[in-house]
Amino acid sequence: MPKYQSDLNRLYASVGIPESRDRLHMTNVDAPQHLPMDLASVERMVGGEALRGRTGGAVTLAVGMAFVFSDALHWTGLPIEGIMKYWYHFAIMFEALFILTTIDAGTRIARFLLQEALGKIHPKFEQTNWLPGAMLATAAVTAGWGVLIWAGSISTIWPMFGIANQLLAVLALALVTTLLINTGRGRYAPITVLPMLFVTATTLTAGAQMVGVQFPGMINAGDVVKGWVNIALTLFVILCVGMLLLMAASRWVATLTGMIPTRVKESV
Repeated sequence: MPKYQSDLNRLYASVGIPESRDRLHMTNVDAPQHLPMDLASVERMVGGEALRGRTGGAVTLAVGMAFVFSDALHWTGLPIEGIMKYWYHFAIMFEALFILTTIDAGTRIARFLLQEALGKIHPKFEQTNWLPGAMLATAAVTAGWGVLIWAGSISTIWPMFGIANQLLAVLALALVTTLLINTGRGRYAPITVLPMLFVTATTLTAGAQMVGVQFPGMINAGDVVKGWVNIALTLFVILCVGMLLLMAASRWVATLTGMIPTRVKESV
């Protein structure tokens, strides 16, 4: 029983509203009948965590995922509800690690890329240990994050995040394919080429639909800045990946046709 449950029970009794009927605390929206219908029971099932007043969507998403996992395995007849707390904490850990590591890695990589680009103008920017350059690049990237969340919602960048993430997988598969062909192991290339083509086709299709339908819909609905930011970033990512794929494909053709010799590593 949570620490303040008894006080809450007296409060609900004094106003004559059972907790199960309080719209702020109802947890049984579209919930299966075999799962608890009050917040106090849900708190016990997730390991005694206090769920009331938790701002943001992380806790809500974690509880929802725990309910989904528990309901999906209810047919087994096993006491699945007893391990709901593991589902909940797994979701919380996944959200924290995924979001924090993505922002951290993205900020670092963007800073290095910006310094490398500025190094073409001023060579000292390429020195990552040069404090003025590092501070300027970090400030610019951080300000970029601020612009992306200016609308105050994850939907500002989430629609194009999936496209960027999947196109990163395309680049990884293209890189491995290039390695195989360059080292004379082109016979294994279909192992990476086929999934690369599949991910490329599905991701570019989604990108075309977002740029042509979803993002213009944002603009028409009044989210002008958010819509144009997503369009610009999505087109930029697609253009960059397309150029890299063309460069990789030209290398494959040149190597397979003998125009460029393979680099077979000699055994020691």
